[in-house]
Amino acid sequence: MGKLRKYFEYLTGDQERAVDFLERFIKSRSHNCFILQGYAGTGKTFLISGIVKFLKSLGMKFILMSPTGRGASVITEKVGEQAWTIHRTIYNF
Repeated sequence: MGKLRKYFEYLTGDQERAVDFLERFIKSRSHNCFILQGYAGTGKTFLISGIVKFLKSLGMKFILMSPTGRGASVITEKVGEQAWTIHRTIYNF
């Protein structure tokens, strides 16, 4: 793989590890849920932006979720894709 990295100009060490892990996750296709977590200000939303572009380029389906309404709103605003709360997603399935 390695193609996800082209969607980022710069990555911290932790972000590089997250990208590597995500690429292995996509390649394995053995799981259907990837959880990106981290403290405030660690670059989760930044990573999500690149990940969304990458997944779209592969034609893959995805759902963006956050535990809070505020988090879902931030993702929607900054990434340009609708994000939902985990609760809403579960009960809309």
